[in-house]
Amino acid sequence: SIGQVYRAKYKSHRVAVKVQYPNVIETLESDFSRLLALSRLASLATQVDGPAIARELRDGVIEECDYEKEKANQTAFRNAYAQNGNLLIPEVIQERTRPTVITTEWCEGDDFYAFIDRASPEQRNGAAVILMSFAYDSLFGLGTINADPHPGNYLFPDDGRIVFLDFGSVRRFDPEMLEAERNLARAVIDNRRSIFEEVLTATGMVARPDG
Repeated sequence: SIGQVYRAKYKSHRVAVKVQYPNVIETLESDFSRLLALSRLASLATQVDGPAIARELRDGVIEECDYEKEKANQTAFRNAYAQNGNLLIPEVIQERTRPTVITTEWCEGDDFYAFIDRASPEQRNGAAVILMSFAYDSLFGLGTINADPHPGNYLFPDDGRIVFLDFGSVRRFDPEMLEAERNLARAVIDNRRSIFEEVLTATGMVARPDG
């Protein structure tokens, strides 16, 4: 975690205020400089470009430290899904957000594990459909994904919706990458094993064969 969330009131409304810990960026930069050195050694005997992976990871984590970017990400997702009755993305309080502080409306709901304990099989299945639909719709519809989908970033109100939190880590894809992902998804859905290796390689997620 790079910050602490507090409950507060702003203009008589309940809000959540996430405040970044001091010197987070400096600490992360130091950690990644050591990781980059180790990644060079890890790449010596493999086709994996360790330094490239380490640099991409570093860029993504450092970007997550900018709460102004998170504000823009969250606002864009909220606007895109404003008419979707299955989910809720909290509104960002623009005038109370800075690079190291982000303020949003407060939302109630069970955390992931409390929801699992109290939910019926039908409710759990319904939540799974919402989560998967959001992931694939944002990827193929918006060309963008929320790249931090862990249990702590969801709340489950009693009305059946899911509250999506934390849009600090967001990845955008170019049209060529999205088309490669669509081809892979179609091959899996249609069970077209003969072309699976070809379309998987085209996504760039595995190394291309030599030659």
